[in-house]
Amino acid sequence: MKHRYLIYIFFLCSLVSAHAQQKYNRKVLGKVLDQDGHAMPFATLYLERTRVGTTSNAEGYFSLPIPVDSVGKLVVRFVGYAPSYYELSTGAEDINLNPVLKIEQVMLREVTIKSKKGKYDDPAYGYMRKAIEKRAFYKKQMSSFSCRSYIKGLQRLVNAPKKFMGIDITLPGLDSTGTGIVYLSESVSEYHKEGEKEKEVMMASKVSGNNNGFSFNSASDFQLSLYDELIASGQITPRGIVSPLADQSFTYYVFEWLGIIEENGLKIHKIAIQPRRSIDPSFRGIIYIQDSSWRVHAAEVYLDKRSNIEFVDSLMISQIYSPVNDSLWLISTMRYDFSFQVLAFKGNGYFLGSFDQYKISPDFAKGFFNNEILKITEEAKEKDSSYWDAIRPMTLTEEERTDYTKKDSLSAIWESKTYKDSIDRIRNKPKILNVLSGYTYSNSFKGRSYTWESVLSNIQFNTVEGWVANTSLSYNRRNPKTSKGYTIEGRARYGFSSEQAYGTLGFRNLIDPVKRTVFSVEGGRFVQQLDRNDPISPIINSSYTLFAEENFMQLYDKTFAKVGYGTELDNGLRLRGSIEWEERNTLKNNSDYVYRDNPQRTYNENLALLLGKHQALTLDLLLTIRFRQSYISLPNRKVNLGTDYPTVYLNYRRGIPGLFSSQTDFDHVITGVYDEFSLGMAGAIDYHVLGGTFLSAYRTDYPDRFVLSGNRTFLLRSQINSFNLLPYYAFNNTRSYAQAHVRYQLQGLLMNKLPYLRKLKLRERLGANVLFVDGMKEPYFEWSAGIENFLKIISVEYFVSTPFEGRRFQGIRVGVPF
Repeated sequence: MKHRYLIYIFFLCSLVSAHAQQKYNRKVLGKVLDQDGHAMPFATLYLERTRVGTTSNAEGYFSLPIPVDSVGKLVVRFVGYAPSYYELSTGAEDINLNPVLKIEQVMLREVTIKSKKGKYDDPAYGYMRKAIEKRAFYKKQMSSFSCRSYIKGLQRLVNAPKKFMGIDITLPGLDSTGTGIVYLSESVSEYHKEGEKEKEVMMASKVSGNNNGFSFNSASDFQLSLYDELIASGQITPRGIVSPLADQSFTYYVFEWLGIIEENGLKIHKIAIQPRRSIDPSFRGIIYIQDSSWRVHAAEVYLDKRSNIEFVDSLMISQIYSPVNDSLWLISTMRYDFSFQVLAFKGNGYFLGSFDQYKISPDFAKGFFNNEILKITEEAKEKDSSYWDAIRPMTLTEEERTDYTKKDSLSAIWESKTYKDSIDRIRNKPKILNVLSGYTYSNSFKGRSYTWESVLSNIQFNTVEGWVANTSLSYNRRNPKTSKGYTIEGRARYGFSSEQAYGTLGFRNLIDPVKRTVFSVEGGRFVQQLDRNDPISPIINSSYTLFAEENFMQLYDKTFAKVGYGTELDNGLRLRGSIEWEERNTLKNNSDYVYRDNPQRTYNENLALLLGKHQALTLDLLLTIRFRQSYISLPNRKVNLGTDYPTVYLNYRRGIPGLFSSQTDFDHVITGVYDEFSLGMAGAIDYHVLGGTFLSAYRTDYPDRFVLSGNRTFLLRSQINSFNLLPYYAFNNTRSYAQAHVRYQLQGLLMNKLPYLRKLKLRERLGANVLFVDGMKEPYFEWSAGIENFLKIISVEYFVSTPFEGRRFQGIRVGVPF
């Protein structure tokens, strides 16, 4: 989902409270009720023919500031109920009013039922055809506007264990049962839209229990429109949801006309919608269509597990449209209600958006819309209670008031040195499990921590060193106000068969969180895989070496000093560079131990360096370009989001001869492009194409050359620019090369049609990899087909290849998230 911001608003914010007091110095107060006296939560209220409106809270209460001289009608609406109208009197005194809403009276008029191909033709189809014909017109009509948005989000736990896997997980501020509100926030923004471009400025933000935090709320998340053919693709569900107003909606929906409602002179059709098949990506619920104009009047639709939604178990979406002028209706209130259950955790919540002060087709200045889609100023979190009382379009519920009062009081305690020290004393107490998991000592008040990585969790085995013990100790310092910080880390390693110890010391400093400017320096002596891309993990190599007698990992001895620097030159343009001096030395096998001997196999010798023991000085520069990268600006940092364009990169590596006794001499250039894009209901495609050449290659060794990252284990290499069947070091040369990788995610396009498998939410995947190296007679191909999302995290893929050196490979690869 995209968010956007404007840069000038703090001055305007400072005027809002004064403006409210001068012009809107009286209120309409009360509680919205139904005909039985029950509270009506989240009802929409507005002054007829004005842009002044509000929403009742979860208990039905509301408070609407109005001008002293306002006359006319107060309109009260709620989906499924007939609107109420109340004449307002002039004067300076507040008006106490308890509006009553009655269930809408649906009138059924005489309808002729026709038979068509053996099926009944409901009149709803005729009305929906007319609404579909007007879809593009209304979508264009809504394409350019500015408005003010108020958004409130609440999430609560209704059931939660006090401990999970033996760890106390009770969140601060909850009741003794570990339940209650875990997130409560409000925000006020100016939102601007023109076509697909949008910009948002958050003028005010309030987060319960976090005086230094900013709200997650965003007005752009409420731009879900039924006038779009495909809704929330890749967000709520992998494939998105087909709108009931889409051109192909009759393929996905069954419509039923429930009757007609008369509202303030308008005739409105009430139409029930449901998926034509249970597997279809469609809403269930009610949509209201105005007669004659055929625009959406209101909607209340929902999704549940049958819709294969992600993250939550159920999602209700309610929209109410209100007139902005005589010819245009826009959303005045929108609400998401959701519930979820993960393991023993169960909860629910809502996000509500209220929109007013619409300006249609404003004259945006040239360059007004840029890649900054959301901006939060430092002043946004500084608003006091008087500001919120004046600007808040709905009163708080008793639950919300209690949560604010309780957590805002606790917030000062939570930020105090005494409290943080007391929590640290508990967390810093060593435990037996630390022997395996490692140990962290924290000083939260000063933003410092020391982390020790356990030796036992990093025991490895390889044929060069035998059994290996690894550990590290790091010191971290971070300033939460500026987001700046640095890390100092030392690593130690010992091989019991080689009887050789290694160690490194490194420093990394985040200088500028906005540009993500990082300076680093590291040095020492360590072992390094001959392929600098580290194609096989130590734990996987250890397992294959000990149990299958296949020692894939090839190592060399490396004494080094390295300096690195990276920064964002401009939005989406990032430069990263390093210069490294190494003394490289060949290593040999020192252990032939195997847990389970295979008489048909023997260990491979560790590859010797081509140049023997030598020095190398290497310059590495990487330029990455993300065209029109969107981002969010916070007071002390920048959050980069996605882009609708492919990412391009250029990598240049230079072996510098002579300096510091360096013996390598080469120029290697690599360029590539990668992207991922949606095909809507048909799924998504991601690809990576790259190519490289050596401009010169006078003296090179394995770490300097083009080394193809192969894979001979049963585990899937998830990086898209990988080959999963080729042997390690199958290509190691200085010739020109090119490779392309493409992966097609069908997102359940086929599996969703199989009744029993559909419940597992499995997703299909197809792939292809191709490699061409100068001098090859023909390209090498790998084809794959597989299923992902087993148990939410596991994928299984079958690969088959074209011949390579006279052999054709095939095999199954299993992907796991570690």
